[in-house]
Amino acid sequence: MKFAVAKINDMNPGEIKEITVNGKKLLLCCMKDSTYKVLSALCPHEGARMVGARTLEGTTLSPCVGEIEFGRCNEIIRCPWHGYEFDVSTGKTLFESKNMNLKSYEVNIDGEEIFVEV
Repeated sequence: MKFAVAKINDMNPGEIKEITVNGKKLLLCCMKDSTYKVLSALCPHEGARMVGARTLEGTTLSPCVGEIEFGRCNEIIRCPWHGYEFDVSTGKTLFESKNMNLKSYEVNIDGEEIFVEV
């Protein structure tokens, strides 16, 4: 089902709001390009609520020990309990795990309204 969750001018780029849709806790994310993503608000690791989650100034990207590279500014959110990091655009974890992704939901814009399919 499709639910109206906000208006496009209700949020600024980089802002994340926790919303409840049809009984599900979700994160509505306004991306830096003013597109919108909706993810589960519960971390798949231990079920922690991602309340207060915000995009990070970046994360460590280094593939090799001893190398330090930092990037992906405003593209990553981190679980407040154990530090699991997720790509905001896909919900996929940055860790090597197939079962630790945040569920992603389809978002549609109709006029000024933001809708999510749940």
